[in-house]
Amino acid sequence: MTNHVRIYSSPFSFLDFKNSEQAAKGKKSKHICNKLNWNINKLSKNISPMINGNNVSMERAVSEAKKIIRDSKEIHMDGFCCDQHSIIDLIRFAQRKMCTCNHLEWRKISNFYINLQRFGGAFSSLNEIINRCDFLFFVGWNNDFSFIENLVKKVKNKNLKVFVLSEKKKVLNIPKLIKVNKGTLGSEFNLIGNILLNSKHDNQKYESVSDLFNKSNYPVFVPKIDKDNYELITSFFQILKNLNIKKPTKILNTLFSNNAPGFINACLTKSGYPNAICFSPIGPLYDPFEYNSFKLKDFKDLQIFVSCFDHNVKIDFFKNNIFIGHPHFTQRSKVNVFIPTKIPGVDSQGLILRPELSGIRKLKSLVKSSYPSLSDVLKMIGIKNL
Repeated sequence: MTNHVRIYSSPFSFLDFKNSEQAAKGKKSKHICNKLNWNINKLSKNISPMINGNNVSMERAVSEAKKIIRDSKEIHMDGFCCDQHSIIDLIRFAQRKMCTCNHLEWRKISNFYINLQRFGGAFSSLNEIINRCDFLFFVGWNNDFSFIENLVKKVKNKNLKVFVLSEKKKVLNIPKLIKVNKGTLGSEFNLIGNILLNSKHDNQKYESVSDLFNKSNYPVFVPKIDKDNYELITSFFQILKNLNIKKPTKILNTLFSNNAPGFINACLTKSGYPNAICFSPIGPLYDPFEYNSFKLKDFKDLQIFVSCFDHNVKIDFFKNNIFIGHPHFTQRSKVNVFIPTKIPGVDSQGLILRPELSGIRKLKSLVKSSYPSLSDVLKMIGIKNL
């Protein structure tokens, strides 16, 4: 029998991956995405909708959700960890009802886009890196080392030079690790940036980095975007702005989890802002430090939280809370209404956006389940127009 190689997109993985399947019946290799494996294995347990921690029928849960939405005057919508079409439906509903809305990854999004708006930046797509890159510099990566190794393996240039600036000491197969003391990532990257900017310098420590950067034709820097490393990301964008004066230097946007790129794109299309929107009679308003669940939980009647991809989200509880999404949501007994749905890329199809916002990724349904799709649930409770 011949082997068939199929390309899979996982909503839990930055990179697409190949999965070899033998044509012979019953012989199939395991998916290499661990989170995808976990979600597939968990589907065997069927979980019921809930009202205030009690199992109920889908009809009762939908009826209760519709009642709570109808009786609420101030609504905040959050999570948006779902497929692209559903994000668009949710934002349209938010606009009709004059809701505030934000994404689960709002701190990362704000960290990235506040600095992008301030300093600008030149971005590279994943395909350009694979085909053209000859110098990769990872900044602030203290975890997710497997992502670095997998990305480096995809680059076609055999003379690719790779550096990783990190506080963690870990042996990597390919990149050169630049180990720094905890709390010094920003200052060390500033030092490296100044050395790269100046042709004449007397710093021997990073002489090889500077030499390889100057000789490179397509250098790319890859920041680790976290919710609590604002100073590092600020330094990153400022240095990259200066480096671009010397030579074209690209950035790879790694903000991909929970379809954050899809939310950003939908918000930009509808309002001109990347996240943290308040729809008002005078138009959309933007303030990432005010339009978030932590600030609004004591002032809004209801939070509608949608998360198909992440089951372990920690939400800020409002007076009333409706959760729609992942069947194994860990706090499902604590919300007023819990409605489980299919997961795009696991037991349903869907679209998500690529991190560089340059295209879409098609998610395939890999297994079957009895859960309704998110689209069907949104129709049932009146969020999506029929």
